[in-house]
Amino acid sequence: TLPHPLSVTALETTRDGVGTGDPVTPSGVVRANFELLDGAGGEVLVPYSPTVADESGASAPTSVATIANTFPGLAEAIECSQTGERVVAVMPASILFGEAAASTGVDPAMTIVAIADVLDVYPSSAGGRIAAPEDGIPAVVTAPNGTPGVTMPAQDPPAAPKRHVRIDGYGSPVAEGQAVTMQLSAFDWTTGEQVASTWTPGNNVLQLTMAPTDGLFGLSQEIVGTPVGSQLVVVLPPERLASQPGPLNATATQGRTLVFVIDILAAE
Repeated sequence: TLPHPLSVTALETTRDGVGTGDPVTPSGVVRANFELLDGAGGEVLVPYSPTVADESGASAPTSVATIANTFPGLAEAIECSQTGERVVAVMPASILFGEAAASTGVDPAMTIVAIADVLDVYPSSAGGRIAAPEDGIPAVVTAPNGTPGVTMPAQDPPAAPKRHVRIDGYGSPVAEGQAVTMQLSAFDWTTGEQVASTWTPGNNVLQLTMAPTDGLFGLSQEIVGTPVGSQLVVVLPPERLASQPGPLNATATQGRTLVFVIDILAAE
């Protein structure tokens, strides 16, 4: 129960509970539930629900950047919190919604209470031992937040799938049947163009069950056995992309060789 009416002009936060593990960072990945209340009368504006839900409706991992895409004030409020903590934040709508506040139809000065339960905090990117480059595998560079870019080799694409563990993580090897949380970017071998990426704000990180038919071009067979925390580079030729179902439409894959850069954040 919160005292009301509440009126603030800046973000104010408190944290309850005993937190464990690493703190939430602006480039991090979390699993959280939240609700929004009217600070004036306590009415529920957004009922208690996941920031992102999976197919069953349960809370699923998402990047803090994706939360910030809709609720920048909520993303700021949960920074530095840990798994197991409840964050209670009070802020004007102008901070909660950021630049989008005017288009919501809500008075920017309206005080809103945000309550967020941080269920899990994941690593923001791969971390481990950097391996030596491998011939025929694109070179990967990463931005400070972990977002990858690639430079293609000056050679024809391989005719068969190839994989290379660029960063060898310190975790246990991924096993078949586990749900793997990952960041993934796909690039066209010929043009270097980024075809898709979970790192793009507004996109969600992937949580994929390792199985022969995984809905991601069968990438499970390259991921299984790789330690958690690793960054994996996988090159798939057109024949493999055509033979396995995937999330990209046919025009994005037809005749293309795609390079996937995968950061394995967790396996459960």
